[in-house]
Amino acid sequence: MIRTFLFLASLVVLVSCDTHSYTHKSNSWKPKPLHIVCPSDDTHRTFIPDFSVGNLSLSGKETARSKGNTLYSETLVESCIVFQTEKQGIKAFKIKYSKGLEGVCPTIKAPKFTTESGVKLGMSIAELKAIKGKPDSITTDKGVVFEYRTTAAESELLAQQQQKAYYASYRFFKGYLHAFEFGFL
Repeated sequence: MIRTFLFLASLVVLVSCDTHSYTHKSNSWKPKPLHIVCPSDDTHRTFIPDFSVGNLSLSGKETARSKGNTLYSETLVESCIVFQTEKQGIKAFKIKYSKGLEGVCPTIKAPKFTTESGVKLGMSIAELKAIKGKPDSITTDKGVVFEYRTTAAESELLAQQQQKAYYASYRFFKGYLHAFEFGFL
């Protein structure tokens, strides 16, 4: 049990202090130097939920006017799946890299999907931790996944949105944010 914990802790430290960055272009990854000071684990930042990505907001009454509720960035490199209900509006977003698009695709006027706190695809683990703080749970099944949860009792912003609970999940591949989703439970 202790060995497993030490192994996972070592893995997280090694991955979070990676000093290379990769950019996604034409389905190939190319190294690009990045200078990051890794935050120490004893620094605890309070998790603040994101409520928007691009010009879309959670619980907004606007609808994603697209087949299957999927929107694409201007460059068609990223996609955003919008989960919504007729009664409550938009409940969640899932952002990931796009794969082989054909035909006419609904787009937003932005090259990347970015949340109001600055979270975007391609960020390192250290960059995300600097914004969001220590995750509630870390899994390492297929890559590293950070998960955060909060309730209206813990978040004044969530209480203002009149929602009971919120989740966020960030999936990393080779130390860089490859997909993320967030929304109301």
